[in-house]
Amino acid sequence: MKKVASILLLAILLFNWVGYKLFSAYMESKSDVMIEARIEQNQFDESELITIKIPTNIPYYINSKEYERVDGEVNINGVVYKYVKRRVFNDSVELVCLPNAAKTNIQNASDEYYKLSAEALNNSTKKSSNHNITVKFSISDFSNDHSFAWHLISSEKLSSQSASSFSVISSPYLDQLEKPPQTLA
Repeated sequence: MKKVASILLLAILLFNWVGYKLFSAYMESKSDVMIEARIEQNQFDESELITIKIPTNIPYYINSKEYERVDGEVNINGVVYKYVKRRVFNDSVELVCLPNAAKTNIQNASDEYYKLSAEALNNSTKKSSNHNITVKFSISDFSNDHSFAWHLISSEKLSSQSASSFSVISSPYLDQLEKPPQTLA
């Protein structure tokens, strides 16, 4: 029974490390193939198309009244758009795009998954790191000591420690420090 449980937990760990990335990449490529087939077979509504105009500064270009088929995609504000056609007209490039809702949903879901797993990791490390707290600060502006540090070992031990147990860090170098020289202006 322990062997089955350990194999199951190891499989879940491997899925978290590698499997979800592979799964989301597979689903994104499948989404790309599906929308590419829709574009090639003209199985989309013209009202779904979005036109993006990008100004160009190309010195020698040929105006084209007709659109040409082009491949590619762009991500604008978290929405993935697949290029359908383009043309260079007057002083801009016009891209006609179709939103890829399936790929957008997959990317948003994978981003949420990665955020949740990162938050879970951060929360678990914060809970375990509460036992060792280190506070360091410099009060050289307020005293003659150039480096002063308090080391708080544990929140439980903090209440039992007295003020005399805090240490002042000093070194021969710090003892030799003086005020900087005055400028002659």
